[in-house]
Amino acid sequence: MSFKFCPECGAEGVPENRFCAKCGRGQRPVSLRTGGFIVFVLLLLAGGGFWGWEIYHAEERVLKPGERRTESGAIVPVQAPSRAPAPQTFELPEDIRNFIAKQAQDAAATPDDPAAWEKLAGVYYRASRLDPTYVAKAGAAYQHLLDRNAKNLVGLRGLGNLAYDQGERATSVTYYEKFLEVEPASPDVRTDLGTMRYELGDSDAALAEWDLVIENNPEFYQAYFNRGIVYDKMDRRDDALAELAKARKYAQDPVVQERLSTLIDAANESGGSLEQAAAIAAEKLKAANPQQTSPHPPAAAKAAAADETFRGSIDKLFRAARVAGPKVVGLEWPQNDLLRVLMVGFPMDQMPEVMKVSFLGKMKAGIREAEEKFSISKPVRVEIVDQPSGEIMARIDN
Repeated sequence: MSFKFCPECGAEGVPENRFCAKCGRGQRPVSLRTGGFIVFVLLLLAGGGFWGWEIYHAEERVLKPGERRTESGAIVPVQAPSRAPAPQTFELPEDIRNFIAKQAQDAAATPDDPAAWEKLAGVYYRASRLDPTYVAKAGAAYQHLLDRNAKNLVGLRGLGNLAYDQGERATSVTYYEKFLEVEPASPDVRTDLGTMRYELGDSDAALAEWDLVIENNPEFYQAYFNRGIVYDKMDRRDDALAELAKARKYAQDPVVQERLSTLIDAANESGGSLEQAAAIAAEKLKAANPQQTSPHPPAAAKAAAADETFRGSIDKLFRAARVAGPKVVGLEWPQNDLLRVLMVGFPMDQMPEVMKVSFLGKMKAGIREAEEKFSISKPVRVEIVDQPSGEIMARIDN
């Protein structure tokens, strides 16, 4: 899973996205359902500090069946949506709305093509996290898949995720269980199922799910991480710290390893609960400027090229991009009509398609504007290049 909310613009995070669907800021995915785990997810993953700590707190008590926790921390019945806060919405950019409409057209033309409908359902689902009017469309697309194949894994997991987002934990469990009947070895879904069982008040059942995950996937760090949180809630502090140490050992992402180390150190220093340790760790990581230790200083910190020339305008266009700008380490002009934009730490292959379309579209429009302003007769071709590998990640042809 990704951030619950983007630390840059506040937009709600999207599962499995490495980039915010609103502003495009990079995110780091983790296969954890949120709810009572949110502060720890933020502790592991938030690149800009723990701005969400004051909003989200670990649960004071385990939820009972039929209950859910609102964003304000109140416990309300699952079947009482009128008491839940109204969802925060964001206007999707026009290019993204057009992209979604095109996906819907393509799928409608091939009603029996599961790949087209799986793609459409995923697009609708990601849009629904920002605009609730897409919730019903996502649900209908996932159901379309199940109507044609009751064992379609994308449909089963998608409806489980939608149910979770709507606070319907028991319904989410039903779909995750059906998914696991087809694909019992999935560590991600079984980990999510365990978290649902915990949030429904059955810690023993949750631990049993994570035990099974670890039995079959001994290096799946998310299961150790979840066990650590629940052990802490059960006042099994030593066991909790031991589980976090295992999670740190098996986590592949250096950022996750760092945050787990910070949490463990804070727990040892404070001698208190993980919730207390998370608050201490949050302050420590807030005080640290991650860009100071980066081997690649952000290019945005350099003086922007003057825009009195065509090339200066193009330089400014890329360096001023909100997300991509800090990743630009150089612009090369092998030919008058060819630009190579060198970037570090900008994995375009992991961007959601809608964000890639939006970013490239904005750059293309900016280049055209500069060409008109400076009366450039031959359109410029652009190659966006990952500097360490030399790989061309994307091209822009005007």
